[in-house]
Amino acid sequence: DTDNSGEVSLREFLQFLGCDLTAVLAQRLRAVFFMAEKRGTSLDAVFAEWDADDGGSISHDEFKKGILSLGQFAKDLKADGAQDIDAQIDLLIKRYFDKDGDGSMSKRELYLFMGRDPAAVIEDKLRTIVHSSGIGAQEAFKHFDKDSDGEITTAELATGLRELPGFEDVTKSDAQGLATVYDLDGNGTVSKTEFCRQVGESPEIGEAESKFASALRVAVQTKTKFGVGRAAIDAALTYRANRQRCLVNEESLDQWIHDDLEVSRDLVS
Repeated sequence: DTDNSGEVSLREFLQFLGCDLTAVLAQRLRAVFFMAEKRGTSLDAVFAEWDADDGGSISHDEFKKGILSLGQFAKDLKADGAQDIDAQIDLLIKRYFDKDGDGSMSKRELYLFMGRDPAAVIEDKLRTIVHSSGIGAQEAFKHFDKDSDGEITTAELATGLRELPGFEDVTKSDAQGLATVYDLDGNGTVSKTEFCRQVGESPEIGEAESKFASALRVAVQTKTKFGVGRAAIDAALTYRANRQRCLVNEESLDQWIHDDLEVSRDLVS
């Protein structure tokens, strides 16, 4: 009881334990968001609710209002008295949310706080938009291929994404990460075949192909006994595309990787 109030506050208790209150509150806030997702409330929905003025970012005041609506979490934040709430919220924003120093929280910064890979989030959202709109992967490719040369550069991908609602804060780094996912042959651009393969004929197939490609890359990197490289990845994926399509599941994924690596070794030998 360092302030002789007759009570031990959360801050005083954590100080006694040698813990950082801001770090503890950040951990609890993540738990709240995870629980919200488990109950069906997405991070996008949380962001939209807190972004009261629809400005595309959450200000200090909007963040404070959102925090204070979180029941027990708000009680923990108030444990040291109302005079410290603004200072504690400032610390939370500066340390965990405001990565670019503009004094507010973007949707991308919320994803980073939750440990999400922005490129993976963008890929999932883009796939959903393409299929929910009914335009299809080939038409979507035209939106990004600004010079109509049949290839999408990282700059074109970034520009095309920022033109879509909900992607306004996509950075060059995010676009580069997504381009790396799409660029299966490693030539620095995304072809129509590569784009359509990752987006998929349906949301489920696109997600399955993305998971398969990711798992195959890891397998090629770690299972060196097969002696295969990037060329084998493309060969294996081409082989996979010509086989009967089915969705990735835990039981079949390992066998698929093994089968396709064996095929790749034969194809590139």
